[in-house]
Amino acid sequence: MIDEELFQDFMQHRKEIKKPLTAVAQKRMRMRLERFLQEGQDVNALLEKSILNGWQDVWPDKGEAKPAAHKLYVDSSATTTTPEVARLAVRDSMQLLRGGKK
Repeated sequence: MIDEELFQDFMQHRKEIKKPLTAVAQKRMRMRLERFLQEGQDVNALLEKSILNGWQDVWPDKGEAKPAAHKLYVDSSATTTTPEVARLAVRDSMQLLRGGKK
């Protein structure tokens, strides 16, 4: 969840560096932060980092993103795909790439 006070602090920071966001840009920034949140990012930490570093924008931490592993592999015989199924599919693929048998 995006901390509203921290978001407003970021908006104030943008004003102070003479780069205020328009109402439309604020809406888009919130949408972007929501996407980062869905990707597993700590958006409040990202906002804090941007303010402390004097940045104009908010950037995702590359090391924190959690890929949606369950979307990597779909077993056509299964009705649902779990992260465990995806992990096993990746393991099997790696074995095949290394020349091993499945």
